[in-house]
Formats: sequence, structure tokens, C-alpha cells
Amino acid sequence: MGGRDAGRGAATPQRPRGVLLAPPVQDGGAGIGLGGAADAGRRARPRPRHVRFDQLDAGPPARRARRRGDPARPAGRHRPRLAARQRRTAAAPGPCRGGGVNGRRVLVTGAAGGIGTSLVAELLLHGARVLATDVDEAGCRRLERRFGDPVADDRLHTMPLDLTGGGAPRRLVARAVERLGGLDGLVNNAGVEHRAPLGEHRTADWTRVLEVNLAAPFRLAREAAPALAGRPGAAVVNVCSIAVTGFAGQAAYDASKGGLLSLTRSLAVELGPLGVRANAVCPGFIDTPMLDESGLRGLAEKTAARLPLGRCGYPEEVAAAVVWLLGTGAGYVTGQALFVDGGMVRA
Repeated sequence: MGGRDAGRGAATPQRPRGVLLAPPVQDGGAGIGLGGAADAGRRARPRPRHVRFDQLDAGPPARRARRRGDPARPAGRHRPRLAARQRRTAAAPGPCRGGGVNGRRVLVTGAAGGIGTSLVAELLLHGARVLATDVDEAGCRRLERRFGDPVADDRLHTMPLDLTGGGAPRRLVARAVERLGGLDGLVNNAGVEHRAPLGEHRTADWTRVLEVNLAAPFRLAREAAPALAGRPGAAVVNVCSIAVTGFAGQAAYDASKGGLLSLTRSLAVELGPLGVRANAVCPGFIDTPMLDESGLRGLAEKTAARLPLGRCGYPEEVAAAVVWLLGTGAGYVTGQALFVDGGMVRA
């Protein structure tokens, strides 16, 4: 131990390993609280505050929800503030530090509700220009009313369209290129669902689901590829589902989403040499009207209670993942499936 350690005083107790919440204080080599001349008249400086990982929790709202016996759905007023942030700032884009899509021109299908509307909001928030389409004409008008300033600023255009109609994908891509002045991104979000036991699945239902969920994205990607080729950071994002893992009673939907994931990987290989990336986002149980329409809300909430994150997801969280894949931050990501499911599917 020798003379070199003689003036150090008692050893400082080891700090718990955890999260550093304040920067460490530099003592200039004089030591702290040793009573020597260097400390005379000096106020004691605060030590860094540490919190052990096992002391962290989800905060008061989640604790109150647990006391109510409902861990899956904390009170609505504690919902993540993404939606409020989108409404507040969508009309005034800032620098692209969030999504890396500032100035990008993006075509979004299925934009009139749920994940689609949140996706339009997130893109506008980060300064993108959007052409939004949906089969619901009234829904397209609602989009224009909700995001009035971007419409006035020529950053949002809508086009009501049935993607299964003859020549619809070609007309849609042509309109996007015309209105936006080009195309940098394509998001295939439109989808329909049909639930029935295998023996009751009609061929007409099978055809309709695959036409909307798989054939339309294929045709749109085929039509958009020439416009996307060579564009810096061009990207295709297909919104799939955890249904790619397979569920009972929805053979057509599961097949369509599994096929869409395979299509995504094929696009990544074929369009990569043209500078176009292709990825998929696979949402889990997301709190949208589709949960009620499909009759899955009860199952979703029961399943969500057992997930690592203990709740259903929000459309804004899926939208944020899609925007990241469209942006510069994901410039070396292609052919991937990003599961936004609270940990339901764990590789």
C-alpha cells in the first residue's frame, strides 16, 4: 500500500451499478470531505445521483393501473403524447432530426384511419410531402380538414381510390409524381381482414383479401419502381402484421400478410441495385377501430396483459417505425421485418 496511498483516507464505498443521472464531479485531485486544506471553507459538492436498474419502474400511472387490476391498459389520459405532438406540429415542419424524411415525397395507401392517419401525421411532422389515398372518400376529406395547413402549403394531397380497380395503381403513381414532383417513398398500408373457420372461407373472400393485401402492393411497387430508381434514400415500406406467424380462423389474411413479407424481401433484392430499399413493419395488437371491427379487442387485451410491455400498441408507435424505415437513419436497412408488437414475437 506504501506511502503513495497514505493521504487518500478511507476508501469510498463502491457505487451501485445503474443509471448515471448527473455528471460526475471533478475534484481536481484534492479529494472530497477529507478535512484537508484543499477543503477548508468549501461547500461540499453533491455526489452523482445513481439509481439502480431494479429501482426503476413504470411510474405512478402504471402503478395505479396495476392496483386497479388492469395492467394492460393504463388510464387513457396517460397515453403516450405522440398524438398530441403530431397534432401540434404537423403544420410546421422542423429539421429532419427525427425521421430523416424532410422534403421527401411519399405515397401512402390506406391513409384514412388508424395507422394510416397516424402515419400521414408523422410524415408531415417531419417535413415530408404526402399523397394519401384510401377507398373511403369521406375519410380522405377528413384528412384534408384535419391537416388543413399542410394542404394549403401543398404538402398534403389526397386521392380517393379503390386499389383493386383496373389500372388504379398506374393512375395513383402518376398522380403522386404529378402532384409531388417525383417520388421518394411508397408505403403500402391498405388492408382488409376476413375471419372465418377454414371450412367457411369462401373463395370470393379469399380473392378479395389477397387482391387488396398482396396484389395491390405488388402492382404499386411495380409501377413506382421507375420513379423511385436512383432517388437518394428511396424506400418501400410494406405494413404486414404479426399474422405472418399464423393464427386460426384467418387463413386468407395470414396468407396475404405472409406473402407480403416475402414480396418485401424479393423487392429488397431486386430493387437494391437501383438504390431502393424495401422493408416491412409487422404491428401486433394495435388500438385501432380494426380491433373492434374484427371482434378481436377482448383477445387483444387479454394477450397484451401477458406481453413484456403489458399493453396494446398505439398507431403513433407503428407510424414512427415506418417513418424511421423511410428515413436516412435506416439507410443501410433493407429486406427486414420490424415487429412493433410489444415483444409478442421474440426471435
